[in-house]
Amino acid sequence: MMTTQKRLLSLATITVLTGGAVFAFTNTDGFNTQDETVSDVATTDTTVTKVSTSRVSGTPSIQKLMSAGMVQTYPGDPALKKNSFRVDPIVLSAPKELKLKEKDGYRYITVPLILHNKEGTSDGYSVYRPNAFSINDGHGHDYAPVDYISHNKKAWKYEHQYIAPNRLVMDVVYHVPKNANTFVMFASSDAFPKTYTVKISID
Repeated sequence: MMTTQKRLLSLATITVLTGGAVFAFTNTDGFNTQDETVSDVATTDTTVTKVSTSRVSGTPSIQKLMSAGMVQTYPGDPALKKNSFRVDPIVLSAPKELKLKEKDGYRYITVPLILHNKEGTSDGYSVYRPNAFSINDGHGHDYAPVDYISHNKKAWKYEHQYIAPNRLVMDVVYHVPKNANTFVMFASSDAFPKTYTVKISID
């Protein structure tokens, strides 16, 4: 399948770039798939997931992580306004309706992901799991989403099915240390043809 090929390509690319580094981006399931219906707001464990707790020798830098994407972009990039996939400017807080608890030394960031395949048909679906897109700080720390909100029930079903040609806006929330200011998201899906790396900078 296309999804399997993209995952293998993503892993192979980053392994070559890092010379066998411990870290690799993958687009794997971060949440359990529901059998029947999915609500607009899905709450998950707010524990931050890390690949390691200390800097790993040979850990890929932000620049190397970015080079793994066929499309290298950032939130609010005007060059991608017409692309089927893009990222809107981040919000330095979590949506209030999620009622997430604060933790000393950490902050929430919300990354709005836009997917709109206008040329697709509603006859089938593409596998799309933005709720599993992790972000990496370039120091060996990988942060998985802690929560998310889907803004279109018709566009995204069962936590993995994107139905074209609907427009989907998804707010993906991360819980990261306050002293970490730059991250890279690796995004890959059947729903769009190229892999993306997104540089997220917090001023």
